[in-house]
Amino acid sequence: MKGDVFKKLDLGPLPVDTIARCLGVKLEPGNVVFYPEAQKHAFGKDLERMACLDHLSDVVATPTHVGQ
Repeated sequence: MKGDVFKKLDLGPLPVDTIARCLGVKLEPGNVVFYPEAQKHAFGKDLERMACLDHLSDVVATPTHVGQ
């Protein structure tokens, strides 16, 4: 697999208030970054899974399934 398939993605701010409310976990505010090495691990050789990349920022911004 070519190394240039994966690029560092800034997925926006972590919704710490939502996570704290749902899980009772206190986290430091900051941006969620999906690094190329993590993408390689997550997707492996199944590049069809990469279709979700366009939606990850929305998932981070509105984590409707936190705690489930």
